[in-house]
Amino acid sequence: MISFDTVTERITYYFLATIAWTLIFLVVNKTLRFSSKIPKKEADDLRNRVVSIMHGLFALFVSGYHIYKDKPQYADPATPIQHLILITSGAYFLYDTIACHYYGLTDMSLYIHHIMCTVGILTCEITNNATTALSKMTFNAK
Repeated sequence: MISFDTVTERITYYFLATIAWTLIFLVVNKTLRFSSKIPKKEADDLRNRVVSIMHGLFALFVSGYHIYKDKPQYADPATPIQHLILITSGAYFLYDTIACHYYGLTDMSLYIHHIMCTVGILTCEITNNATTALSKMTFNAK
C-alpha cells in the first residue's frame, strides 16, 4: 500500500485514481446498454450514476471499516487509509466534474458541491490534518 508520506506520492495517487475512475466509466459505458427509447443524455446520466454509486460504496465501506476497526480519534495524525479515502474521493470529484461537463449534465449546484468537497479534501491533505473528521463525515454522508 502507498504510504502517502510525501506530497509526490499523494499527487501521483490522485492522478492514477482519476484515471481509474475514468477507466471504470469507460467499462460501464461499453457494457451498460439501455433501450433505444431512453434519450442519449439520460442514458449517459444513468451510466455516470453507476460510477457515482461505485464511489459511494467505496467511500462507505472503506471509511466504515476504518472507523469501526481502527477507532480513530480527532487528535490522531492522518493515517494511510484516511489519505486513501480522501484522495480517491477527490479524484472521483475531478472525474465527475469533467464527465458531467462533457455530457452536459452540470448545473451550478453540482459545481458548488464538487468545489466545496475538493476544497475540504485539499485542505486536509495540504495540512495533513482533519482527516479523521473528514473520514467520519464521508462515512456519515454516504
